[in-house]
Amino acid sequence: MAQVSKKLPWYILALCHSVSMSDTLLLAGLRRKRAYLQGEIEAKECQIGCLWDDLETIDRMIRLIDAGIDPSSIKGIRPHQRMESFMQGEITRFCFTALREAGEPLSVRESVPKVSPWITWLS
Repeated sequence: MAQVSKKLPWYILALCHSVSMSDTLLLAGLRRKRAYLQGEIEAKECQIGCLWDDLETIDRMIRLIDAGIDPSSIKGIRPHQRMESFMQGEITRFCFTALREAGEPLSVRESVPKVSPWITWLS
């Protein structure tokens, strides 16, 4: 079958070009995001490798001190992640001050408007 070559109108060509351009930009953004995530995963894997090495070293030290202890029987403790927005105990002080000023027990819904003026980044 013979191939028919037609010249497409300029607005169709412009539409096709803009779609492929946006696809190109989208693809470039996705490739960049994937590269960033891949680099982050590789960095975390390196950190995990270092942590495993440290754990093995501590296990060897435990066995050196007391051979009867099985270090793998020791349960892990998940580290607590603090909010960096507040100092230690600051939220508690805000809540106690609000309760003291109210003079009566407050529900959470009632205490939030009383505490929020002290929290500068909320307002």
